[in-house]
Amino acid sequence: MRFFKKNITSPFDYRTLYKYLPDRYRLKVGLALGSGGARGLTHLGVISALTSAGVKIDFVSGTSVGALVGAFLAAGKLDDLIAFTAPLTLKESLKMADIMFPTSGLIEGKKIEQFLRKHLGTVKIEDLPVPFACVATNFYTGQEVLINRGDLVTAVRASISIPGVFKPVAADGMLLVDGGVVNPVPVQVVRDLGAEFIIAVDISPEIANKMTVQHPIIDPGQGSGKSRKGEARLPNIFDIIMGSIMIMESQIVDMRMKTELPDVIISPSVSDIGTYDFHRYREGVERGESAAGQVISQIRKYIGLYRNISQQKSGGRRPDGILT
Repeated sequence: MRFFKKNITSPFDYRTLYKYLPDRYRLKVGLALGSGGARGLTHLGVISALTSAGVKIDFVSGTSVGALVGAFLAAGKLDDLIAFTAPLTLKESLKMADIMFPTSGLIEGKKIEQFLRKHLGTVKIEDLPVPFACVATNFYTGQEVLINRGDLVTAVRASISIPGVFKPVAADGMLLVDGGVVNPVPVQVVRDLGAEFIIAVDISPEIANKMTVQHPIIDPGQGSGKSRKGEARLPNIFDIIMGSIMIMESQIVDMRMKTELPDVIISPSVSDIGTYDFHRYREGVERGESAAGQVISQIRKYIGLYRNISQQKSGGRRPDGILT
């Protein structure tokens, strides 16, 4: 094993140490990427910051847009996703939505599937360079569906099937919708893959005043009759659907984080980024980089821990000592 001499005139370079640290002496890092539509642009910034800091991601899980970004990361094709997303304009991003006559969804999803197939091909999840799993929801039973084998594109397409927006995916006798319905940030999923140190990226915006409040309801028919000019417009159908799902997912994330306990939670500032604002690439990436930058030192502190011999013999539990 190599030894490094610390230069007292300059900060210690953890990236250099981590690069050469043998796998058996470091914690295996898992990245759990949350759901949230265009707010998933921040995932790209988080990944960029982690990579720049020398953090090796050993396992990846994702839900909805987190599954999409995670799939490209696990396949080693994240640059393809960035090259497509970075120059997107609002008009071009809207073209990806192939509107259909409302049956089981407003968007057919074939254009997105074609995009996924073009870049990810027919690769199987079990053949990916980085172990990956994503989450969907069985519409008929309400069960969480863990997808860790089979066609990668079909898995991602199922995981992003926002109820009422995207046409669901029929597979193996199930009708699959967005995994965010049951598990917006799949922490336990990446732990089960083998991760020992888990970084969760929560991109559900902060919902103010979550506590129950009492408020009287006034019959709008009893109003003063004054002009309604200047009042804020009512949200459209997409806003209503996505806003309602956002509230639900935020509550689920709060509950699951308390029990699944990731080691680090990265929560970029996303409250003003809309579900379909994929044209705001630079903003999203910068916010992801900023949020990750705030916890990089905490991550570095633990992922380079040496496993002492006695703990290896007792089953490889997480070491207590800190490498300094």
